[in-house]
Amino acid sequence: MKATLRGELSGPAIVALRRLRGWSQGELARRLGVDVSTVCRWERSSRIPSRRDCLAIESVVNEVAAVSER
Repeated sequence: MKATLRGELSGPAIVALRRLRGWSQGELARRLGVDVSTVCRWERSSRIPSRRDCLAIESVVNEVAAVSER
């Protein structure tokens, strides 16, 4: 399942994508190179991820999807 976010991502969407991959907040943070508190803030919508962060999330999620589909 390929995610196409186009630089816009809500907190619930981040939670859904993370859970789809079976990742903890810590795992997503590690893959993105950010602190787990950042992922937590994004997911609670107390902080909005930048366009760059959204594209990074899309990239990591799709990278794993591509490997899984092989």
